[in-house]
This record gives sequence, structure tokens and C-alpha cells, in this order.
Amino acid sequence: MDRGTLLAMLLMILLQPGSKTDVPANGGTRVELRSEIPFSNRDTTRLDSDQVRGLLRAADEIIEKKGSTPGRLIIEGHAVGAGSQTVSEERARLVRRWLETTGILGQDVQLSDKGVGEQGNKQAVTFAIERSPGTSYKTSNGIPEIPFETGKADISSAKQIDSAWQALRAIEKNLQDRGSARVLILGHATSRPTNNSAKAQADAQKLSEQRAQAVRRWLEDKGLRAEMVDKGTGSEDSKAAVTFAIERR
Repeated sequence: MDRGTLLAMLLMILLQPGSKTDVPANGGTRVELRSEIPFSNRDTTRLDSDQVRGLLRAADEIIEKKGSTPGRLIIEGHAVGAGSQTVSEERARLVRRWLETTGILGQDVQLSDKGVGEQGNKQAVTFAIERSPGTSYKTSNGIPEIPFETGKADISSAKQIDSAWQALRAIEKNLQDRGSARVLILGHATSRPTNNSAKAQADAQKLSEQRAQAVRRWLEDKGLRAEMVDKGTGSEDSKAAVTFAIERR
């Protein structure tokens, strides 16, 4: 194949329609999706059947493009004409509420909506996935810790979910490198230095166990196929987190 033909083929590939990757101001990456939800009128209180079908198709693309990479879904409303900024914001919020209410994307997708007014000169809602630049994670045994809010044992915040995905990838790599091994999931909790009563210690033990169990369920839900042991360590290390260890068999 001569050089001219090769350049022509590369140009055709670059010009094909599809998702577009940009670099946002924060230094991360932004992937614009193909899916658009058209709006033919100024009604921003409900979605019609065609728009719902469009959202179902969009959800498939969102899940496919996001994969297991931490990032947030940007829902952008567009409008033209008088009051375009307000209308575009309302459209974005309407679509976000629908996605949140149906739960179609699961709990691991962080959503953000905004109106962009007449930008793009269209009557629609569009989507993009924005990934943050490299984030530093506190690690134990080479695997990122999963932080928890005081008194809580659920995995819901963006920081927790990002840490959990990083931990999952690190665990999978460790298992590949070590062969036969099991994953120890260690829950931790804190207690006030001035409160070392038996009840406070029991509460810390119970919370640490709940955290370890929550992480184990999350890993299982995400498809980790490995022998896992979850254990609560109470306030032994005085931290609100879950840590990991890989134990060779």
C-alpha cells in the first residue's frame, strides 16, 4: 500500500462520525457521545414516548463508553430562541431526573446537568463523559483504600466509587501476578479517644464488619471472581476505611 492511499484511509477514519474526545480545562478527558434527545417544543415538565426510547438507547451507549473507568456523565441541555438558557437548564434537569428515578445507569455513575443555551444551535439534550486527571489514592499493600464517611458503611460518593474501581483493578493485577491467592477485605472504624467503653468498641467492631461486607458485595457485583474473606478490625487502626491484603495460598 503506497503512502498516499494510507493517508487517505487514515483521513476517512478520522472524519467518521462518532464519539469525540476533548481535553477539558481540568486536564482530564471528555468523551462526547453520539446520543441526542431531541426536543420539538418548550415543554420541560415531561418526556414523550419517543424521548424515552431515545434515553433507553442512550443508556446503552453511556454504559458501554464509560465501562469501568471512573468519571461523571455530563447532561447538557440546548435550546434556541428567547429564554434559551433557562429552557436548556430545565431540559438537562428533566433528563437527569428521569435517569435518577429509573436507576437505569446503576449507582456507580455520577451525574451532572447544565444548560448551554444556544450553544450548538439545537433543540436537544446531549451527553458527554468527563474523566478527571490522575487522582492519588491512599494505598495499603499496593491496593487503594476505600474511604468511608463517619458512621457510614455504604459506598455511594464519587470518591468512594473511584477508589473502589482502582482497588478492583489493583486486586485483579495482584491475582494475575500471584496465581492462587485469596483477597482479605479488612474493615476499619474509629472511636473517640475519650470513649473506650465496651459499647463504643462493640459499635466500632460492628461498623467495621459492615464496611468490609459492603466492599465485598460491591466487588462481587462488579464481577470479581476470587476467594474473598471480609473481616472487621474494629477501631484497632483508628481509620474510617477498608483496606486489602492478598494472601498466597
